[in-house]
Amino acid sequence: MRRLILLRHARAADGSASGGDRDRPLTDEGRADARAQAQRLTALRVGPDRLITSPAARAAETAELIAGILAPQLRPEPVAEVYDARVGALIEVLGDYPADRVLLVGHNPTLSELASWLGGERVALSPAGFVVLEFDPPGTHPLQPGSARLAHLQPRP
Repeated sequence: MRRLILLRHARAADGSASGGDRDRPLTDEGRADARAQAQRLTALRVGPDRLITSPAARAAETAELIAGILAPQLRPEPVAEVYDARVGALIEVLGDYPADRVLLVGHNPTLSELASWLGGERVALSPAGFVVLEFDPPGTHPLQPGSARLAHLQPRP
């Protein structure tokens, strides 16, 4: 079964040393939340084949923390288009990564909108929250409205 995990980055600082939004780091609470969510993903046994992340510091750090626990063999792949993306842009990005199990770490409101669009029901992801979407049958390009089943929704720990 093809699986897509959408994970919103964990809590980030209000600002950064550079003053830029892309450079905002995680808070200590955010780091703890990311580690806790990695443990939850491990317990669900939904390990990804690919880990795609926004290049923003808060998303990249979340992805590194998740990978370190969930799938140490994976290296997060920063994709510029994930930062400040709309749903259509994320669909294009995901179409370029045909793995059967993908974890995408990004930002709201787009991740919640994408989960809602694919799963056919409203999803609102909190910081460090994630949703597991399943598609059947495998080997198809399932990124269509309502084409996924919402297998698990995990709010912030």
